[in-house]
Amino acid sequence: MKLRTGDTVFVRSGNNKGKTGKILKVVNKSNKVFVEGLGLYKRAMKQNGVVDIQKGIKVNILSLVCPKCNKNVRVRYSFNDSGFKVRICSKCKSII
Repeated sequence: MKLRTGDTVFVRSGNNKGKTGKILKVVNKSNKVFVEGLGLYKRAMKQNGVVDIQKGIKVNILSLVCPKCNKNVRVRYSFNDSGFKVRICSKCKSII
C-alpha cells in the first residue's frame, strides 16, 4: 500500500469529498484507512445515547497530498543512493 500513517490525504469521492486529513491508522487486510476527523458516523447505544464512531475509508477514493508542492499526486517508487526504496511525488519529483 502506498499510504502510510502520518500522510496527508485528499478524499476524491463520497460523503467527505474535497476534504483533507491526516492518516491515523492503516489496515492492509481490508484496504481501509482511518483519517483524522473523517469517516465519523452516529451510533445509537442503549446506555450512552448517540455516540460518534469512526469507520475506515477505502484507499481507492483517497489520493496523497505531497508535503512539498501541496498537490494531489500519484506515488512513484525509486531507489536512493543508499539502495533503499523511497516514495517519490510524480509532479515535483521530491522524496515523500
